[in-house]
Amino acid sequence: MFSWKPIYRQIADKLPEFASDNGELVEFMVELHERGLKVSSVGDRDADGNEIQLGEVNPFSFLANFNRGVTNDNRIAIISAIKDEWGLSAELPTDFDGLPLMSLQNSWFVPYKESRLSEPYRLFGVFTNTS
Repeated sequence: MFSWKPIYRQIADKLPEFASDNGELVEFMVELHERGLKVSSVGDRDADGNEIQLGEVNPFSFLANFNRGVTNDNRIAIISAIKDEWGLSAELPTDFDGLPLMSLQNSWFVPYKESRLSEPYRLFGVFTNTS
């Protein structure tokens, strides 16, 4: 029970390293998507309403990638990819007991770029102060 806690702690400890330049997180999300994993959308909208690739992501939206209503196997596959990419040592979870799920349709914590100011950077501050 709660086997997810150690790996989630390691992920939470690593995320603040991306606060000032989180393009690497976005590229990793794109890579996961290209591998066929069901991550959050990497599409955004610019001020003219044109579809563009997401250019920034906040830690809460990044965590939502593996806390959405997809299969546990998909969640574990995403966490496994993060573990490998970041060299984390914790075991993969065998359960997700007690974790609420995000909506598949709306798992971002910010609006599209057309309406966004500097929320991703502000949300990194909130995340760092609460994690």
